[in-house]
Amino acid sequence: MRGYNGTILAYGQTSCGKTYTMEGPSIDDEEKKGIIPRMVNVIFDAVMDADDAIEFSIAVSYVEIYMEKIRDLLDPARANLSIQMDKSGGGGTYVDASELYVGSPEDVMQCMRRGSVNRTTQATRMNEESSRSHSIFIVTVVQKNRRNGAELRGKLYLVDLAGSEKVSKTHAEGQAMEEAKQINKSLSCLGQVINHLTDGKSTHIPYRDSKLTRLLSESLGGNSKTCLMLNCSISSYNEEETVSTLRFGQRAKKIKNQAIVNLEYSAEELRRMIDQLNKELVLEKARVADLEAGGAQDEGGATPGEHREGVQELLALKEELTEQNQELQDEVEMLQEVQDELLESLQQKEIEDKSADDIMQLRADADLMLESLAELKFDNEKKDLMIEDLARKLAYTEEELSRLTLEKPQSAEEMKHLAKLDDMKISTPTGKSAAQEAKLKSLEQYNARCEQWILAQSAAGGQVLEQLRSQLDDLETEGRSVQKEDAAMTVVVRTLEDKVEEQAMLMSDQAAQFEQWKNVIKQELEQKCARIVAIETELNEEKENNKLMMSSGTVSYTHLTLPTKRIV
Repeated sequence: MRGYNGTILAYGQTSCGKTYTMEGPSIDDEEKKGIIPRMVNVIFDAVMDADDAIEFSIAVSYVEIYMEKIRDLLDPARANLSIQMDKSGGGGTYVDASELYVGSPEDVMQCMRRGSVNRTTQATRMNEESSRSHSIFIVTVVQKNRRNGAELRGKLYLVDLAGSEKVSKTHAEGQAMEEAKQINKSLSCLGQVINHLTDGKSTHIPYRDSKLTRLLSESLGGNSKTCLMLNCSISSYNEEETVSTLRFGQRAKKIKNQAIVNLEYSAEELRRMIDQLNKELVLEKARVADLEAGGAQDEGGATPGEHREGVQELLALKEELTEQNQELQDEVEMLQEVQDELLESLQQKEIEDKSADDIMQLRADADLMLESLAELKFDNEKKDLMIEDLARKLAYTEEELSRLTLEKPQSAEEMKHLAKLDDMKISTPTGKSAAQEAKLKSLEQYNARCEQWILAQSAAGGQVLEQLRSQLDDLETEGRSVQKEDAAMTVVVRTLEDKVEEQAMLMSDQAAQFEQWKNVIKQELEQKCARIVAIETELNEEKENNKLMMSSGTVSYTHLTLPTKRIV
């Protein structure tokens, strides 16, 4: 991500876990995933955390070296690719394999699955899925700064080497034996290249003896930061191969690569840098001319040759001070980066504080909802009591209606009795008709009052019954809606409580990490500040010494200092 080339190689004998190290048991296994899925996640995490002015372009390639032929695993039809020299200025070698641009870790994993299906494997006596080829997964990251047009380019080679094997142990035959020969040959060439790079005497490195060493020439002894993963068997049966692997790693550790940042400036930026250098060159030439002219007229009688020697000493001193100034600038830039990171962390802390306020507000809202829920429960209990009271009244009214219904036939019997009396009225003597009529009228009046009372009670009871039934239906509907609201409110409250607890735990963890990181940054900042103060003190002392020597009259060219530009 900083513009360097990088390489990770897995080396070892067959069946010792090289593919497991690079890919894991499965690239989809989150817990046991290998180096390649983890590196992909690191790259995309860095992309997400980068400045908005940086534009990223990420491409992947996947090839294998099988029987000394380079195959494109993303396009199996391309089975014999050639190695070419990079003439764009970066040097090194490359193969014209398919490049797929990706935008997420899942896209990269999809390319891995696609290539793994096409990779050559075969079962042997030592490994059920023995890799019969060297696989190389290449990730190219290009960063373009939209502010100044500068471009950073870096390549990451993730190499899963085929394991060395003894035919006496694997019992390989036929095609498997030919594959084993080619694998051992390429690994032998790799060992020869390592030996030539580390013996300190060789003037020629045999990169071209193998497709593997030719393709990885920059990774082995050039512009790359390389990491070698040694895979060894734990069985004493493989003791010789384990010792050989460790010796190989011991030799490879002596290689010192010179990795550089692959930075390309835009034409506008290069013109600006050239103009600045030309201005500085003109100023330095004018300063040298002034010193030479002043030296020719020196009262001390020094010759122009002596003045030229003094000027050369001044220039040497200027270069030394320029280097010191550059170191100071680098340290100041580093401190500026640390300061920017600290400011970002403080801004993050403010955001976290704001999140804490939001959590407090959520807790307050949750408390209010709990209070509302308690009130709803209380109202629900009151309505339940009202429903029970109305139910009791309804039962009482129904009993009254039943009783009135039972009393109505008695009045009907009285009407029959009155009818009999009316019939008897014709046959009775005349002397008793007045008493009988009076009794009959009173019975008729009583019967009329009874019927009116029954009708009134029936009407009133029916109205009351309908009202009670209507109120009971309304209360049941309202009770069901309240129960639904109660259940929904309970779910909301539980969800809010879970969110509040989760946010509180996350805030606690982030606060602890932030304090730890803040302490580390503070210590580094104090060390850098102390270093700057010490360097400035040394420079001031040197300037004071030069001033004292100049004021004493014994001027020596070796103590004259030229003003240098410093960035603070």
